[in-house]
Amino acid sequence: MKFKPYKNIHNLSTIPKEQFEYFASRVDCIARTEVWVSWIVDKGVKSFVLIPDGKVFNYYFEPKSNRTTLTSLGKEMSNDWHTYLKKYVFKKNDLIKKAKTLSKVSQSKNKKAIYKSYCEYLQSAYDFCDYIWGAWSAIYIYEPEIIAKYPKKVDIIISVDRPIEYMKMEKDIFRLTDKVLVKKYGWLNVYNPFEKSYNKKYFLNLRKKLNKKKILDQYKNFAKSKKDFSNFIKTVKDKKLKKKIEIVHEFAWLKTDRVDVWKQAQFFAQPFYEYLGKQLGISLRVATNMTIEEGLNYLNSDTKPDLKELTQRNKGLFAYYYKKDNIYFISTVKNNRWLKKISSHDKNTIVKGSVACQGKVRGIVKIVTTEKDLKKITSKDIFVAKFTYPVFTPYMLKAKAVVTDDGGLTSHAAIIAREYKKPCIVGTQFATKIFKDGDLIEVDADKGIIKKI
Repeated sequence: MKFKPYKNIHNLSTIPKEQFEYFASRVDCIARTEVWVSWIVDKGVKSFVLIPDGKVFNYYFEPKSNRTTLTSLGKEMSNDWHTYLKKYVFKKNDLIKKAKTLSKVSQSKNKKAIYKSYCEYLQSAYDFCDYIWGAWSAIYIYEPEIIAKYPKKVDIIISVDRPIEYMKMEKDIFRLTDKVLVKKYGWLNVYNPFEKSYNKKYFLNLRKKLNKKKILDQYKNFAKSKKDFSNFIKTVKDKKLKKKIEIVHEFAWLKTDRVDVWKQAQFFAQPFYEYLGKQLGISLRVATNMTIEEGLNYLNSDTKPDLKELTQRNKGLFAYYYKKDNIYFISTVKNNRWLKKISSHDKNTIVKGSVACQGKVRGIVKIVTTEKDLKKITSKDIFVAKFTYPVFTPYMLKAKAVVTDDGGLTSHAAIIAREYKKPCIVGTQFATKIFKDGDLIEVDADKGIIKKI
């Protein structure tokens, strides 16, 4: 599909009447999100809402159209699965290449050249969204069917048989200098283009915490995982079912790798947003909340965005409502009641989710929203987060158990939990809302239930 920037609508005449369902939460800005949200809306999702919640945004979609769209994407993948996989490497490399070019051109301050490079970057990012959403299609459409069919083979089906970038970094940390590590892996911390990359101090401290033997043992497990899956898939005679299993298995690795590709794109795009910030007299953080339309208008015709509104977006004073071809900016103050209704949940003391790794423990809740919260985790705690990053891994392992709002059985939290035999429940939706720091809870990861004691 050809990328087309969404038109900005700054006022809603009527409040949308659709029903919405919780999807996920992320530390976010428009620069990171607009392309992939507009892609899924273009594909058929009726509407998509991003609501600020402290330092993160909670995502909600119209559920019926989302289910239909993800089912359609799943069929597209399945119909030409091997071609789909082959194209991944090409689209991955192309996006990183276009991001690097944008980075270089942005430092030239040639507006015309920057405009051209930005357009090429946007199209490449849009093309890559097949894989951003392909993972969610596998999670929503195929995972439940496969797990129900082969409950005793789940560990084999969703095993990872090659290292993700963070694992490569952990191995390289014992043979490369901190300077080289910064250049090769510093981008791993850049989830949004306003975030700083890892520095030498980070790698120095991490090296002291890592166990070289355990890391090397992990690499040995990849060969076993590959062999176990190969032996298992040979026993599946139904061709359609076999392909679904292959898709779920592949996305156990691909789900994280595609995020790493997006991270690299954000990292290399950072000079572009720095350029916009300097030209407009605003911070990098504020500049990353410019929409694509605003960026293109400034580069093409010197039309400046509303700087006051940009600052308010940065403070979480606007929600974003995506409808076909349009982004509507919704004041969180004027429409607070409507937004609260969308994000409401039952205030129960019992929460349910999907079992990623079995076990039953009791511990103290510690809510983790950003990397800064990690230092409060102790061996007595339950690690409760909306979602997890690879950088969270050492602290997840330190805790008694892991609970997340988001994710399926191929999520980062689930993969790490199974790898290290850590009790884990994922996909609870509202655990971070229902529990708070200091609560004593029981995590029954045999039944998928968490309850306050």
